[in-house]
Amino acid sequence: MFSGVGPYAILMAKNSSAVTAIELNHVAHHYCLENIKLNRVTGRVKAFLGDVRDICPQYSEHFDRTLMPLPKGAHKYLDVAIPTIKKGGILHFYHWAPESDLWSEAENYVINSSEKYGREVEILHRQKVSQYNPKLSKVRLDARIN
Repeated sequence: MFSGVGPYAILMAKNSSAVTAIELNHVAHHYCLENIKLNRVTGRVKAFLGDVRDICPQYSEHFDRTLMPLPKGAHKYLDVAIPTIKKGGILHFYHWAPESDLWSEAENYVINSSEKYGREVEILHRQKVSQYNPKLSKVRLDARIN
């Protein structure tokens, strides 16, 4: 989800047989297609131009991993992401979090969204990715969705 010019999709395709990349911005999607060719992963990355709300519902419980690298507002798309993940699959969720409490909000978003679909969550890893300003950081939460 939110693949941009494709850096994560291309990197994952180096170690995977199939990756799906979805991007709404037509310019970013164009460069994603170019990057797929330049990095010789054409047969392994399927890139879609469009809204994840329109494309993801076609992939119910299809993915081993779902990556949500858009930290601003990705929580608004968990209702789209959770149903795409196979039982036992991994969600990589990025979020802007206050320095005073890096994990509670992201964990609550993932757990609450998963529970709406009767899915259990196991938090696997927490990573502070970068600091945006003295009070705000980008974090990544990796969770197994059962």
